[in-house]
Amino acid sequence: MCFVGKFLKQGKQQTFLFGFPYEDVVYVWKCFQPEACRLWSDSLAHMRKWMETQHTDPDMVEVLFKYLNVWRNFTLVEGTVPAYLQAAVDDQ
Repeated sequence: MCFVGKFLKQGKQQTFLFGFPYEDVVYVWKCFQPEACRLWSDSLAHMRKWMETQHTDPDMVEVLFKYLNVWRNFTLVEGTVPAYLQAAVDDQ
């Protein structure tokens, strides 16, 4: 069972799951309980659909989602960013 948000709803101030003294942003994105994983997946799916409705460049969408999952799962990046996207980042 994932306790994200449940302690705050009950008025308690601290949790000690996974060694974190309270529910903060880091706790939430590091939680791999099934409910948290489902929420992560659903949220990314919703964001992907929104980006498609905004006609976001498909390469940009793929790079963004690849890096979001790398960030959450503590894995290494595989592949490279398309050159034109890297140039846009470098020009910022």
